[in-house]
Amino acid sequence: MTDVGAFGDAFGATGALFAGLAFAGLLYAILLQQEEVKIIKQQRDEAKQLASQHIEQATHTALIEKQLLAEKAYFQYLELLAGLKQNITVSDRELMGDDALAFITDCATVNLRVDYQSSNWPDKSPHFSQTSSYAAVLVHALCLHRSRDKEPQTPADQLFIDSLSPADYSLLSLSLLSDKYQHLASLAEEYELLENCSLSDEGLKLVESLFHTPTP
Repeated sequence: MTDVGAFGDAFGATGALFAGLAFAGLLYAILLQQEEVKIIKQQRDEAKQLASQHIEQATHTALIEKQLLAEKAYFQYLELLAGLKQNITVSDRELMGDDALAFITDCATVNLRVDYQSSNWPDKSPHFSQTSSYAAVLVHALCLHRSRDKEPQTPADQLFIDSLSPADYSLLSLSLLSDKYQHLASLAEEYELLENCSLSDEGLKLVESLFHTPTP
C-alpha cells in the first residue's frame, strides 16, 4: 500500500507540474496578446497621425493655392485699373487719370440730388459715364478683399487697399449710391469710403446725407 501511495503521489506531482506549466503558458499567451494589442494600437495611432498630417498638409497646400489665386486676381485688377484710369480724361480742362477722376466725381455731386431719383443717375452726370468700367472693377476688387477678411492676409491684399486714391474712394462712394450696387452699400461704412474720399465739403455732405437716407 505504501508503494501504491508513492506511485499515486508521483502522478499527483506530475499533474501539478503540468497544471503549473499550463498556467505559465496561459500567462505567456496573455502577455503575447497584450503585446499584440499594444502593437496594433500603436500602428493605429501612427496611421491616424499620418492621416492627420496628410490632411493638414493638403489644407495648407489648398490655402497657399487660394492665396496665390487671390494675389494673381489682385495684380490683374491693379493692372486693369491702371489702364482704365489712364483713359479717363476731361479734355476741356486737360485733366487725365487720377486728376480727371477727382474732378468727375466732384462734379457728379452737382446734379446728384435730382438724378438720384433715377435708377441710372450716374450715367446722367457729366463725364461720369466713362468711369463705369473703372468703377465696376473697383467694386469687384473690393468685394474680393471683403470675402478674404477672415483669411490670412497676403501682401497683395494690403497692396490693393494702399493703391486706392481719394478719387477712388470718391468713385466707390458715388457708385454704391446707384441701384446697380445698392446691395453693397454697406461697403461704404466697412471701408470708410466717405472718410477717405476727395469730394468737396458740399459734395461730401450731400453724399453722406444720401447714404444715411432711405432709398426713395
